[in-house]
Order: sequence, then C-alpha cells, then structure tokens
Amino acid sequence: MRPLTHTNSYKTMDTTDSMPRAGNTYGIRDAFTHWRVCEVLWLALATLSVLVVSVLLGDNLLGISSSVTGIICVVLTAKGKLAAYYFGVANCILYAIVAYGQTLYGETLLNALYYLPLQFIGFHIWRTHINAEQGTVQPLHMAWRARVYALLALAAGTALLGVGLAYFGDAIPYVDAYTTVASVFAMTLSARRCPEQWYLWISINVCSIYMWAERFAANGENVATLMMWVVFLVNSVFGLVKWTRK
Repeated sequence: MRPLTHTNSYKTMDTTDSMPRAGNTYGIRDAFTHWRVCEVLWLALATLSVLVVSVLLGDNLLGISSSVTGIICVVLTAKGKLAAYYFGVANCILYAIVAYGQTLYGETLLNALYYLPLQFIGFHIWRTHINAEQGTVQPLHMAWRARVYALLALAAGTALLGVGLAYFGDAIPYVDAYTTVASVFAMTLSARRCPEQWYLWISINVCSIYMWAERFAANGENVATLMMWVVFLVNSVFGLVKWTRK
C-alpha cells in the first residue's frame, strides 16, 4: 500500500494536519479521553451483553475473546482513536481462527493475510494525522469519481471471488465474497481516514449477521461472533454520524 498522499481523488476538511503530541505518539494515553457519557455506556453495554449472553449459552473462550477485542476495536475506530489498532491486531488473529473453524475461508484469508498487516500500516498513517487537542484522527473525504471507481471494482471483485469460493466449497460463497471484498475496500478507506468507509461497514455488517446467523442455526455455535456483528452494525451507524460531522 503506497503512503497516504492528498491527490485529486481525496479531499480533506482541513488543509493542515496536527502531528501527535510529544510523548504520546502511540495513542495509549488518549485512548479514553474526550468521551461522552453515552459513548462510555455504549462500550460497556456492548461488551457486557456479549459476555453475558455468550457465557449463558456456553460459547467457547476463543469466540468470546475474538468478539470482545473486535467490539473494543470498532468503538475506538468510530471515535477515531489510534489505540483501536492494538485491539485490531488481536481481533484479526482470533477471528481468523474462528472463521476457519466454520469453513468461512474468505473471512479467514481476509483477516490473516490482509487485515492483520494493514493494522500496522493504518497505525502508522493515523499516528501522523492526529488532532492534538482531541486525540482523534482527522478525516479525509473521497471525491465522487473515486467513489464510482471503487463501487465498480467492488462489484467485479465480488463476482470473481464468489466463483472461486464456491469452487472450494465455501458455506455461503457469494455473501462471503462480498463481505471479503467490501472489507478490503472498507479497511483501506479506514487506514486512509475516509468517512466513506462507514457506508461499506454498514452493508458488510448486515451481510455478516446473515452469514453467522446461518452458522448459528446450523450448529448452535458462535453466538458471541453473531452478537459481535450486531454490535458492529450499531457501531457503524454511530461511526458514520461521528465521522461525517468532523
């Protein structure tokens, strides 16, 4: 992935970027600063609800750990907090293992081979575009032409990958293909600080809820993962509102 540059395909709300404040270049101190009460309650409610229901239904520790790290990651991402990437690394590894166990190979490859290395790239890009006062990343909007090209590429990629996943026996090939390809685009836009990522995340989360509901109906497992995607959907709406207001 090439370094982030301001081209005619992207436009920023502000012509200047604030560098990370001295002594806090890794986002740890700012992770939970400048939070509203409702945002703290949302993080606590989302995390606890997954833990309680998962324990009651006997889900395994791997699935619960994957879900909790994923929830914290996406909530911090919606807040524009650099610390999201720490939880993102853990979630990529754990979720890839869970997805492999459910024969969702597109999800497995996506997390292990794309999401995981992109966590380090995104961390580097975000770290150099942090608002020093709020401790949050500054957004960079896409131009309309870039949006159209992205949608065309998304449609073509989904069709091609769907054929391949069906050949290898994927449980839900075309849904899995869409969530995989769309996630590649969405994660790239996230690393590049684009608010348009949230429209893709909303659609990805809807498809992922269907995909994991099918798995849960088939074997009664991975309720924590299913609930994680429900939380992701609600959080993606929150992220869209938050980032488009910046």
